[in-house]
Amino acid sequence: MLALELGRKGYHYPSWQFDLKGLERVLAALGGLDPWQKLSFFLNPNTILDDESPLEVLRHGRIMIEDVESAAATYGEHGA
Repeated sequence: MLALELGRKGYHYPSWQFDLKGLERVLAALGGLDPWQKLSFFLNPNTILDDESPLEVLRHGRIMIEDVESAAATYGEHGA
C-alpha cells in the first residue's frame, strides 16, 4: 500500500489504490523509491506504456501488467 507522509497531518492513502489490480507487484518493482517517487510513477505518462500513466493502464487494462512492472523496474534510471 502506498502511504504518503504529510508531516503532522499524518498519512494520506490515495483512494485509487484500493481496488487497483496488480498494485503489489508494481510497488515491489519500484523497490526502494520513496513514496512520493512511487506516486509520481503512477501519475505521470510513461513512454514504455505508450505515453499513458501506469495508473491509467492498470485501471483500464489496455497493457499487460508485466509491461507496467518493467516500466517500474527501470523508473528513475538515467535515460529511462
